[in-house]
Amino acid sequence: MNTFTDRSQITSLKWYILGVSVILLIVYWSTAYRSITWWIGSEYPAVAVCLGVAHPPGSLILTILGWLVAAMPIGISDALLLNCFAGVMGVAAAVCCLLVVSRMYPGEVSDGGGAKFRFLGYAAICLSLGLCSTTWHHVVIFQPYILTMLFTGLLLLAMWRWGRRAEQPSADQWLFVILLLFGLDFSVHRTNLLLFPGLVVWILLLNPRSLLRVRSWLAGTIGLVMGLSFQLLIIPLARLHPAISINDPVNWQRFYEYVSLKQFGGGWLVNLFPRKAEFWSVQVGDYLRSLSNNFVFSDGPLGPVGFLPVFLALAGIFVLWRRSWKIGLCFLIFFFLTSLGGVFYFNTPEHFFWPMDRHYLPSFFIFAIFTAVGTGSLLSRIWSHSGKYRIAATTLCLLVVVSIPVNMFLRNLPIQDSSNRRFAHDFAHNILQNLRPNAILVVAGDNIWPLWYMQLADGVRPDVTVLSLSLLNTSWYVSQSISRYPDLPLGLSEEEAWDIGPRQWQDSVVTIAVTPGAVQSTDSLHVRVAPTVADQYLMPQDLVLLQMLKENQFRRPIYITQPLLWLMPHTRPEGLVYHIVAEDTAQIDLDVLRHNLLNQYSYDGLADSSIPMDKMTRWMATSLYQGFLVLAQSELQEGDTEACRRTLEALEQRVPLDRVNPPEHLTEFLKVLRTEVGEQ
Repeated sequence: MNTFTDRSQITSLKWYILGVSVILLIVYWSTAYRSITWWIGSEYPAVAVCLGVAHPPGSLILTILGWLVAAMPIGISDALLLNCFAGVMGVAAAVCCLLVVSRMYPGEVSDGGGAKFRFLGYAAICLSLGLCSTTWHHVVIFQPYILTMLFTGLLLLAMWRWGRRAEQPSADQWLFVILLLFGLDFSVHRTNLLLFPGLVVWILLLNPRSLLRVRSWLAGTIGLVMGLSFQLLIIPLARLHPAISINDPVNWQRFYEYVSLKQFGGGWLVNLFPRKAEFWSVQVGDYLRSLSNNFVFSDGPLGPVGFLPVFLALAGIFVLWRRSWKIGLCFLIFFFLTSLGGVFYFNTPEHFFWPMDRHYLPSFFIFAIFTAVGTGSLLSRIWSHSGKYRIAATTLCLLVVVSIPVNMFLRNLPIQDSSNRRFAHDFAHNILQNLRPNAILVVAGDNIWPLWYMQLADGVRPDVTVLSLSLLNTSWYVSQSISRYPDLPLGLSEEEAWDIGPRQWQDSVVTIAVTPGAVQSTDSLHVRVAPTVADQYLMPQDLVLLQMLKENQFRRPIYITQPLLWLMPHTRPEGLVYHIVAEDTAQIDLDVLRHNLLNQYSYDGLADSSIPMDKMTRWMATSLYQGFLVLAQSELQEGDTEACRRTLEALEQRVPLDRVNPPEHLTEFLKVLRTEVGEQ
């Protein structure tokens, strides 16, 4: 494999790398989340801060890197520091793309001044990769997906280096590096393993004789084993009992359950058949929509410029094939493995709640390589065939190419600018700061992560015990909670917790004693508990919560974010949480509810139409909306029409209807209340 890069081009390339890096660093810094966001946007910062274990498959490398970064005495919040570190990884991925392209199509030494235009074109396309919708979305949040794209670049660079030295003894060193990276990717997020069949084709086409060399097999095997072995660090990490240790993989059995994703069905999630949705129209269609949203669109401010990347990419494929059909074929295989191969492997159901474009980043990286090669070829041809007008013609063409990242920047900035989004932070702060001392909070779903982050990183309300309702269905979490919170009122040992599981249950009334002095109105509470599964069983979360209520006897205040059906009559709404009280029919405490909603809670950004709201934020805002409606209805029932009107006005000011789009039954309820107070 030949190279056309001379020493002067290598020197000038450093300036292009610097330019791309500075521009992207400025963009990412100015648009990064200043705090946490939802789901893994708060999970991974929380796990990094405590050097814990994230949910499988996890990202051990990201966790360790994040822990090291968070320990740096920079003087800014851990969340912002980690989000900025994600931006640094995004810059590194764009630089890797520039390095790969400059080696694949560096042009001829005789190009002279044309090389500057060509490399400027490469830099523009690599900027486009960094500014496209999916990359930008994931690079301002500390999460594994941008590290996955960086590993894609490192793998392609290592494979290219091996290809250049395929006939030399030093090739085995690069084979070791390639397999080491594949093994390490298992501790990133595994998506790049889709490229592994492409590596086999790469070796077969460029130097099949290397497969007959024992030292090649030895180098590759050692590299792969070393890379995979890195994941074993999870066991000693879990044995340190960090504040977060999902699945608690402290021994070999639990480690295997962790890496094989038993929590999500096991079998390493290899579930190719039957297809969970129609392959072409739904699953492939989802990929094509993601590709179009990033590289083939007309809704940017420069209109048709949004279509240029796909035409340049097609030209790049043609150029690569003509230059070396073997290289062209290999990169086409890489692209199809990470696009259609990814679609086939992930087997995503229709209307999946979480966009899958995060797993398409490796294919977008390769698409950008095709686009850059096509750009370089176009600029080289114009330079070579324009005679005395070649500087003007090439400059004009370069301006068109530069308009691609400009168009992407202008189009995506309003959507991806996250510097003023504090929704998850405010959600966690609103809840924690308004609980009674020494409270127990049971949180439904993934809303647990912002709360855990606030406690671990910011030290907010360490007196509150925050439990995950869904994880209470797992024995390891119940046992872990007993160990972590010695004063947790469960009345179970860690060993007894391992026997927790679904239990046959008949509709019955359970009597819960009330500690004298804890609640004045009664000495016991009678709770009617019906089966929650198939009219026969009670889920472990129900059993644990029921056991906690019986053991606690209302000594410590217990709150829940989403009441279980059998608990609803005994919960009092207090805004974003429900307080479990010793009342057969809980009465609303208007003073507490009004104080929380009108005086205590922050609504930063909810009423600002310039700040986009994601689906999770709307769900959270809907809970606030419902709290306001409960307060307004209660005030109306007490005959205080004026208070009800003020509450509805505050609702519209702080959580506007057109921003939240709540369910229809809530909007209809709002209309009824407005009618009752004489408003239209």
